[in-house]
Amino acid sequence: MTQTHTINNKYPPGVYHIIANEGAERFSFYGMRSILASFLVLHFFNPTMDPALRSVAEAKANETTHFFVSLAYALPFLGGLMADWFFGKYRVIFYISIVYCFGHLCLAMFDNRLDIFKCGLLLIAIGAGGIKSCVSANLGDQFTNENRHLMSKVYGWFYFSINAGSVLSTILIPLVYAYYGPKWAFGIPGILMAIATLIFINGRKIYVSLPPSGINKITLYLFHYTRFLTGGKKKKASIYLMLPKKNLHPKR
Repeated sequence: MTQTHTINNKYPPGVYHIIANEGAERFSFYGMRSILASFLVLHFFNPTMDPALRSVAEAKANETTHFFVSLAYALPFLGGLMADWFFGKYRVIFYISIVYCFGHLCLAMFDNRLDIFKCGLLLIAIGAGGIKSCVSANLGDQFTNENRHLMSKVYGWFYFSINAGSVLSTILIPLVYAYYGPKWAFGIPGILMAIATLIFINGRKIYVSLPPSGINKITLYLFHYTRFLTGGKKKKASIYLMLPKKNLHPKR
């Protein structure tokens, strides 16, 4: 006896909010990043444009920028764990997006205070990194067996929104910085991040949400073999991983 699956050609309603949210968020992140190093040199590390300080100022600016970017790309692991084990993807994206917005506010309002400006960078790194692993997974959660054949097309538009947001901001924000100054250049990405958060919140009633799985007893072992320095023998070790407590049932 063969089983037939119902085919649904309608897109899940929540995907439009998620795609728009991602495009606006990427605009905000890459927009501020496109002027960050230059701004740090001109406004903090070498405001007098002293040629003798140029190399040192550029080195300090690059150090700050690289630390910020590294932190932003290291935190998705933590954000994913928080979503899967404790809070769920929606809550992690929602609350960390608010942190993200406060980070942009610090950059726009305190462009003359290096200490507060760096705090803003820290908040943005937490925001961008914290939601990065959750948004794309949340998009996949919206699909069922009936419409999963549409998933590749939706992810195509999702990644298009990422690239479109990053390209547009990389072109536009340096021009805003040159003609209107740092407050607008950092303020516009902040406005886009606030819009991204509002778009995401607006779809809260139509998202399919998976509950957090929690942390359970150790039931999976990953065996790792290493050789002894003498004798060439292999030693077996166990690395324990956390598994969900129960089966997950999507809910709206």
